[in-house]
This record gives sequence, C-alpha cells and structure tokens, in this order.
Amino acid sequence: MDYKILKDDENELMVEFNSPDLTIPDLVANTALEDSKVTFAGVYKEHPDVGNPQLVIKTKGEKAAEAFKGALNKIESSIKDMKKQLK
Repeated sequence: MDYKILKDDENELMVEFNSPDLTIPDLVANTALEDSKVTFAGVYKEHPDVGNPQLVIKTKGEKAAEAFKGALNKIESSIKDMKKQLK
C-alpha cells in the first residue's frame, strides 16, 4: 500500500494512505497504541466517500517514525505467525 509522509517531527508523524480503505491505517494505529511511548494514535478521514485516511502518531521519549516502523514490524510478525499456524 502506498503512503505519503505529510509530517515527520520528533514526536509526531502524519501519514496519508493512497487508498480510501481504513483497514490498514486502523490496524497500524491500534498496534502503535500498544507501545508505551505512544501517547496518541488515530486515523482521520475528512468524509467517508471523499479523500484518503491520515494516520497520526504522537510519542513521548521515542521518535514517532520509529513507533510507526515498530507497529509495522509487529503486524508483519503477527501475520507470519498466523501463516505458520495454517501449515
């Protein structure tokens, strides 16, 4: 899934996904919230039928981009575990 970084500050990251679907951004936000250094993670979409979702992650004590990467890695690991269970 393609995305564009809209804001990358030390403690805040804003990412726009190039798809109207909220599934992946919501999954990333919920996974990021499992990190104790993440103070906020949520998804914003202007209108259900128009525009693309934006993921916002805010942190304290960790670079927000690192929290984003950590959430993606955790999701990837979970999916690999699920695939192993199917074998």
